[in-house]
Amino acid sequence: MLVTNAFWQNFTINMIQMTAAFSSIINGGNYYEPHMVKQITKENGEVIINYSRALVKETVTKEIMITTVIIKRRKKKEERK
Repeated sequence: MLVTNAFWQNFTINMIQMTAAFSSIINGGNYYEPHMVKQITKENGEVIINYSRALVKETVTKEIMITTVIIKRRKKKEERK
């Protein structure tokens, strides 16, 4: 058990959690509460409920995100050579 935990082989996540983690990277390090519906409307198009993005926490600082982007771009330029 200790060995598998040390190598992160014992943890399971569902697809919503995986998508939320990936999205937090795409959203500049901000983790928003996952939801499947943007809004609920009546047949005539009137909006009954509008779900807005709810920021839960900052998973990665902006400085780290900028540094990561710079490193990835440098790596990509090196691969092209």
